[in-house]
Amino acid sequence: MLGRAVYTTEVDSPRVSFTRNFMLRLGHKSLVILTSLASIILSVLITVMLIGILRPDNEFTRISIIISIVVPAIVAPVCSYYGYGLLFKLYEAEKRLYILATVDELTSLSNRRYFFQQAHDALLLAQRYGYSMAILMIDVDHFKYINDEYGHMTGDEVLRCLGKRIKELFRETDLTGRFGGEEFICLLPHTTAEQGRAVADKLLQIQRSRPILIKTDHVEIAVSIGIADVKQANGYSIDTLIDCADTALYQAKEEGRDRAVCYRKDQVG
Repeated sequence: MLGRAVYTTEVDSPRVSFTRNFMLRLGHKSLVILTSLASIILSVLITVMLIGILRPDNEFTRISIIISIVVPAIVAPVCSYYGYGLLFKLYEAEKRLYILATVDELTSLSNRRYFFQQAHDALLLAQRYGYSMAILMIDVDHFKYINDEYGHMTGDEVLRCLGKRIKELFRETDLTGRFGGEEFICLLPHTTAEQGRAVADKLLQIQRSRPILIKTDHVEIAVSIGIADVKQANGYSIDTLIDCADTALYQAKEEGRDRAVCYRKDQVG
């Protein structure tokens, strides 16, 4: 995962990002070879230029050219190998820090902080171009019972499995994250509440048809889902969208769980 994957962070300028990705694509060995060849060529060119200016005898010229080839051929690979090695280690460490800062370790979805950051930008874009966005709040039903009955390690496995299914179901353009505890949140661009409801129904069907193996039992893990869109929320505010979806989620719980409910303005949170 942390090998030669191309990545950028938000603090990178386009020039820095291009240089970094170019180096990562080439790889450590290729960079050492190219740097060594460039050093030899540059050394020979400089030597030839100096010879042309100083005009020494033929013996000195021959020795100078040999030295200009041998010295960089020895020094450049060693220096560039360790130099690029340190640089690649720095990139790896930076990527690990970036992942820790943006990804929920248990589910591999966005963590809450990063989700809100991305959602804010996505909603500004949607507001500018006037397209709809839907939000889904997903909560695992009876999660406390699962923890109490089977243990917290099993509870973690349930969340990990649900996170994987969410990642597989939703589009790459959708924002998916762990909201906290057993709650997940998904923001869907170019999607109305009714279209979001269709996606929620697919997730419900997956949960019902693919029970999770807990110890020796296959247990169906139900979820409740609340859905809202920007039209229902009267604006492109992430906080208002979440409040509306949370109200719908509460209604799904009240109606018996294991279902999806779209927000209605006559619902009371």
